[in-house]
Amino acid sequence: MTFVRISLLSLLAACASCAAPAPKNEPTPVEETAPPAASEPVPDEAAIAQANREAELVLARRFAEAARRHLDASELLQARQYMSRACQLDPKNEEYRQQLNWIEVNLGDRRASVTMTARQEVDRIEARREEELVTVRRFLAAAEKAQAERRWDDARQAYERALFVVRTSRFRDDAAFAGAPERIERDLEALQRRKVEEERRLQAEATAAALAEIERRDRDQ
Repeated sequence: MTFVRISLLSLLAACASCAAPAPKNEPTPVEETAPPAASEPVPDEAAIAQANREAELVLARRFAEAARRHLDASELLQARQYMSRACQLDPKNEEYRQQLNWIEVNLGDRRASVTMTARQEVDRIEARREEELVTVRRFLAAAEKAQAERRWDDARQAYERALFVVRTSRFRDDAAFAGAPERIERDLEALQRRKVEEERRLQAEATAAALAEIERRDRDQ
């Protein structure tokens, strides 16, 4: 009886082992790796510089617009601050520079007047001085020419015009006009002496010619 029980147990165990499915060979998991990263492009320095420049111009426009708003509100100090920043960012913008100069002039900043109004005034005065100097020289040249051609009245008028310009000029104390009135007055005196001498010479020649004509007629009689 015991033997039969053992045999049955052995048989059941064998059947169970035969019925159990055989373990499957699971594939070894493979660690997934990320694909190799693509190489980053080399930055284009010219493009970066261009982008930075465009950003500066945009910012300059914003500063200029802010400055104009302050101008509309008569806030000149704030307007100068913002317009100065606009000029720094866009130094070639002539409109920004002119507006900044206008603001500084109205603030009483003499630095702007030196670069604008005062400099223009200096140029205008210098041009006027040169014009008067050329006028005097032209009159003196005309006087010398007329004198050489024995046109005494024309020479005198030219000298007198030159003397008038020098005496009434705001630059009469300038180095270029130094001593000019005295020289012209001496030239006028010399002209008058030459005129008198020439008239005397002509009169003497005319008298001599008349006497010679009288003597010729006396001989012919």
